[in-house]
Amino acid sequence: NNADVKFRFMEADLERQDMRQVMMAPAHRFEMAGAAAQNGARAFDQHQPADTAEKHHIAKRNQQIDLPEPGPGEVAVAVHTAGVNFADTLMIAGSYQEKPPFPFSPGFEAAGIVTHVGPGVTRVGPGDRVLTLVDWGAYAAGLIARETDVFPIPEAMDFITAAGLPITYGTAHGALTWRAGLQAGEVLLVHGAAGGVGLAAVEVGKALGATVIATARSAERLAITTERGADHTIDTLDEDIRERVLEITDGRGADVIFDPVGGNIFD
Repeated sequence: NNADVKFRFMEADLERQDMRQVMMAPAHRFEMAGAAAQNGARAFDQHQPADTAEKHHIAKRNQQIDLPEPGPGEVAVAVHTAGVNFADTLMIAGSYQEKPPFPFSPGFEAAGIVTHVGPGVTRVGPGDRVLTLVDWGAYAAGLIARETDVFPIPEAMDFITAAGLPITYGTAHGALTWRAGLQAGEVLLVHGAAGGVGLAAVEVGKALGATVIATARSAERLAITTERGADHTIDTLDEDIRERVLEITDGRGADVIFDPVGGNIFD
């Protein structure tokens, strides 16, 4: 079912410190400009010099990159779609905790088809539809990832949905299970519930058996959270959050608060 699809990939090792990624083509070579136009992304030869004076020159010229063979435990994936996240903008600006050397292609999550696999890979094979996590490099025609970060997707799930799954749902699942230890029957309060991570938290909370209270800044946004499973809603423009939570819970309050917003709401 959908819950299994959303959470199954979280059971694997998500520590990707040693991941190797490259920009490559599904076949054997590709022209960079053509690949960028076709896939909505641009990839660069990482072996080119990366000093400041050459960055713009590198970004403007077409290049070809040989398709490398995946090493032991690695999987080559032809990228069909890639997710876009706030962390991508931080990495591009040099403000993220990981700072890859220039030139690089950003992107943490992608979905596509396995083209070939390295020695020892058993979970996926050529032709499989998969989603994958990478440290960076998803905005390219293809990539190489560790097998532990590649997950089969069912035929019922399209590539667009799959590419937007790992970061948002991984964040929500990790926060609610690894950190908060949310249990069935508890009350979960989700702030910013109409956003990407907020909606994921609503769905994850419901899948874990919690009663979910969603907050957002309009009736239209709250309607979206209700469609995704929220049991109760609070309009932060018109209602007092504390009073409404106590009212909904008969004075007990929430067991877990998921807050991706901060600021005045956190206070």
